Amino acid sequence: MIVMSKKDVLMIIFVTLMYVALCAEADLFVPAFPQMVEALSVPENKIQLILSLNFLGLCLSGLIAGPLSDAYGRRPVLVVGMIGFFISSVGCTLTSNFEIFLVYRVLQGCCAAVPMVVGAAC
Repeated sequence: MIVMSKKDVLMIIFVTLMYVALCAEADLFVPAFPQMVEALSVPENKIQLILSLNFLGLCLSGLIAGPLSDAYGRRPVLVVGMIGFFISSVGCTLTSNFEIFLVYRVLQGCCAAVPMVVGAAC
């Protein structure tokens, strides 16, 4: 029988919620594209950049997050990634400028890669 401490249970809950939030961030944007075209006043072909640039940030950051977690430790890199993800998510919510929105989405993709890479390295 496996006995888990309260700390272990909290860690499992935290990691599960983290992955749900990070995996859902890309999926939640696609159905909202028509509303974003209206809200950001941009053509439909430009709105697709939101997803493309997010994936670009996700892919590029994955190459950097692994070596950083080896050099500085898993926890500090994970904390910085999650704080960056939170800040970029709030920025996406509050901005009405399309170019600034794209910057926040790239940052969001970069930060979403951190727990994916760090979690796989553990």
